[in-house]
Amino acid sequence: MYEPAMEKPFVNNEFQQLCTRYPALYAAIRQFFISGNKIRRDEIEPDQYGILRLGMGWMQLFSAVSYLKMRGVELSFAGMVLRNDGYIKTGELWMDHEGDELLAMPGQDEVYYYSTLHQTVSLLSPGVDEFVQRVLVPFICGED
Repeated sequence: MYEPAMEKPFVNNEFQQLCTRYPALYAAIRQFFISGNKIRRDEIEPDQYGILRLGMGWMQLFSAVSYLKMRGVELSFAGMVLRNDGYIKTGELWMDHEGDELLAMPGQDEVYYYSTLHQTVSLLSPGVDEFVQRVLVPFICGED
């Protein structure tokens, strides 16, 4: 029985913006992308989500990769939700425990982290670019 080859997500230029803006993240995703992982880049209109207005850094990241799901990481523009405490859940990063959340405040670029184990919110990074470089890339690569 013929089974079509798995589509390679990085064959075309769909992720050129990711490669240009976040070369270390692009390289880490390429290196550690395995079957079952998902990555997508959708066109995003800034007014698409009304109250869920993100800072410019978040919008740049989601313009480069609107959905990413890998071991312990999920970023999702379409899956964002406004929490009761005013934070916007932008995804998950299982640093301490399964279900730990990545958070943003409307209009700001700081990256916050909600630990489900400790049930606390803390500042993870003062900006998205620093978060990508110092937290996300090492996490994807399996570095502590």
